[in-house]
Amino acid sequence: MCLQPEDTTIGRDRIIKKVLTSEKIIGRWDSLYNNRKSVRLSDNRVFIDTSIKPNYAEVDEFDDSPTSDADMNWNVYVLLFLRRYNMIQILEVKIDHGRYMILIKIEDDRLRIVDDELVEYIKKIREQEWNYYSRSYNAISNAVRENCKECISELFTDTYSKVFEYCAGCNAHSEVIVGDMPKFPLKNRVSEPLKTLSDEQMALFGTANELIVVADESDQKNLISKLVEKGVSLIIVPDHFNGENILLKIKPNRNMMIFSLDEAYQLIKMRGFYFISGLIAVIYPKEENEIGEQYVIVKNNLCGRASTKIVHIVEKDVYIVQAGKTLVELVDGPSLQPNIVYT
Repeated sequence: MCLQPEDTTIGRDRIIKKVLTSEKIIGRWDSLYNNRKSVRLSDNRVFIDTSIKPNYAEVDEFDDSPTSDADMNWNVYVLLFLRRYNMIQILEVKIDHGRYMILIKIEDDRLRIVDDELVEYIKKIREQEWNYYSRSYNAISNAVRENCKECISELFTDTYSKVFEYCAGCNAHSEVIVGDMPKFPLKNRVSEPLKTLSDEQMALFGTANELIVVADESDQKNLISKLVEKGVSLIIVPDHFNGENILLKIKPNRNMMIFSLDEAYQLIKMRGFYFISGLIAVIYPKEENEIGEQYVIVKNNLCGRASTKIVHIVEKDVYIVQAGKTLVELVDGPSLQPNIVYT
């Protein structure tokens, strides 16, 4: 690591530019809030035009980028600063001709008037902000100065909770240090929220989680179209599905997906339940020996899950040898004629 004498000064100057003075924070907020370009709405909401120049200066001395970019960047900084300390909420961000238009909601009424109370509070939280950057800078600079005595990897493990230590060798360690990777997950799967079911979608099921419809190919076309109209979220087809003409006739909504049985099963294994929840239609193959196998997979992995209702669609009822029952008898729910589904 090659260090120059002026590196410390340059580094300190960099963090000075990261934190505005309390006077400039207040000045920029006053400029944003009271400018005619900012549109005030009901429920304490304000649409802020971040290209507004501060009322205390034409040029931002802290930034050598073009004035418009500098103003916008510092105005965004002020809004994020106020959000970090729960004084505003940021509800929406739009880009209009290269400018950020930010819809905020004022949570702290002290922001409405620039008075001594607001000035004192901004000074207080600005000091907290500065201390945060200063501590971070000091931790890094101390580690750099002590690079021959301390391990840089330990700087990260001391600073961040979700990292594991790895050191290939340094003056502080005589052996390679490899952290415990399985100690904690670096990412967790999001199994919720699930898709919601409307009262109309659930009406056919009663208290059941599944139902079956026996329909020939021509009836299946109309049935699938009606399910799509009612907001079916997923259609599962056999792995070797050859009934594309059924699906080509429908007009899918933007949130509907079509998966093969194998693709759906892979999502189940990955616990991607959001994509396999809601109203689900399962189309079965024509081969009798495959119908039972597909039903077992669907029954064991989808039926009974929260916020999930299954419509089994089969061309004819078949006898499942392994279960000693027909498919209609196996389904724990009503058996409906295709012409009465969502009529």
